[in-house]
Amino acid sequence: IRACRTALAMQAGLGALNERWRARGLPDLAIGIGINTGAMAVGNMGSEVRFDYTVLGDAVNLAARLEGLTREYQVDILCGEATALAVGDAFVTRELDQVRVKGRSAVARIYEVCGAAGPARFSGDDLAAFAAALAAYRGRDWDGAESRLRAFLSAHPGDGPATVLAARVAALRASAPGDGWDGVYDQLSK
Repeated sequence: IRACRTALAMQAGLGALNERWRARGLPDLAIGIGINTGAMAVGNMGSEVRFDYTVLGDAVNLAARLEGLTREYQVDILCGEATALAVGDAFVTRELDQVRVKGRSAVARIYEVCGAAGPARFSGDDLAAFAAALAAYRGRDWDGAESRLRAFLSAHPGDGPATVLAARVAALRASAPGDGWDGVYDQLSK
């Protein structure tokens, strides 16, 4: 909960900074934030010759990959499934995809942190509509996915994840995936 609250505060603070910088003729800055929950080692690591205070573990590596995926999905904050489950109803999260991130063979469900509970940019109906589009995509129902995404985008023009998923549906419609396609996106770069 503290990590999600901090990430949202960072994005809000960056918005205020960008306004001031824009007024001075400076370019905007964008940051992506990846949050994950799990076991990790934290502390001074290394030897007598060289050590550093760091954090290590699979959960940390997934968080780093999530940060990289924020650009691909055009969102500010992504979290892993363990985090989405841990925050419960304290935050509005939206499942975006299942991914196989670089350097990891396991599939991870990824979620956008949309805001704190209460008034958020997506209603429960909006989240259900996006989930239905995602389910149609995973079920190879290209027509259903496309129509649901078109409707979602008409209500939320420019939504990054819906735009990305719509482009993916169009590509898969043009070149149907083989029988081994599992609906999981393979991250190609860090």
